[in-house]
Amino acid sequence: MRFRTNFDRDIPDGIEFSEASRTKQSELADSDINNIMARYALTGVAPNMRDPAQALYGDFSDVEDYQTSLAKVASAEERFNSLPVELRKKFDYNPQNMIDFILDERNREECIKLGFIDSSISFDGSNTHTVVSTQSSTGDRKGDQTAE
Repeated sequence: MRFRTNFDRDIPDGIEFSEASRTKQSELADSDINNIMARYALTGVAPNMRDPAQALYGDFSDVEDYQTSLAKVASAEERFNSLPVELRKKFDYNPQNMIDFILDERNREECIKLGFIDSSISFDGSNTHTVVSTQSSTGDRKGDQTAE
């Protein structure tokens, strides 16, 4: 007869799976870390696990940080929502439609008529345009510089 002590462990039998596995065994080689690192050693390029066709390479040093970009989007939406409802309806209540409309050189005369841009502004292809604010003169926001 053997006495049980604190050092004795019960070893469980384990779990038995009776159903067929739904794991794709055909992707075993692609998901093996050894194969991934061997491919990296040969090519020098880390694999994009999501979609290799979506890899982007380039100089992104001029890209703003997330918070600045988010503030610009919020400002654009706020200004768009301050427009009269008839004007917002013209752009299907979508600020992007209005931005596309303003940036299209064919709409220059209508933009001047609506007060979106000053008649002295030319479309020279630069990224910075002077946009006339839609707020009243008490808002003191006329002539703000914005970058699209």
